[in-house]
Order: sequence, then C-alpha cells, then structure tokens
Amino acid sequence: MQSSWSGTRSSYGFWRPIPAIHLAATDGNTATTADPSWQPLRQDVVDPRVWLGIHFRTADTPGARMGQQLANWALDHYFRPVERHKR
Repeated sequence: MQSSWSGTRSSYGFWRPIPAIHLAATDGNTATTADPSWQPLRQDVVDPRVWLGIHFRTADTPGARMGQQLANWALDHYFRPVERHKR
C-alpha cells in the first residue's frame, strides 16, 4: 500500500487537527486541554467529492479507508510522548 502527495506531511512533525485536539493532554503544554470526543462538523468526505464529480466512489471509499489506516499507524509509530529527564 502506497500513498503520497509530495512527501511533505511526513517530513514535518506537525500534528493534524483531530489528533491534536484529542491528544492535547499529552503534548506537554499545561495550557492545552484534550477533548477526546471532539469531531469535525463534516467528517464524511466521500459523498461531497462524488456529488461534485471530483472522484468516483470506487476510488474515494478505499482511499478514505487507507487514509484512516495511515493516520492510525502514524499516531502509533511517529507521535510519541516526549520523555522528560530529571536533572
């Protein structure tokens, strides 16, 4: 399975909005508060793309599934809590 735009997303360690809001309590910043139940207003991106004629459902449905799998893998392997060393 391979998916890429230009490789820039994997080059920078910036959080995407949904994981950042869900996992804010793990970012080491006491000024942020997590909201694990937060969801964007429009989570389904397949229907609008099909209705606008941008994509076919046969491409968007597996693409959305692959994107979710990739996001889950990245959260499990790339974004890890920062270890604080006591001095």
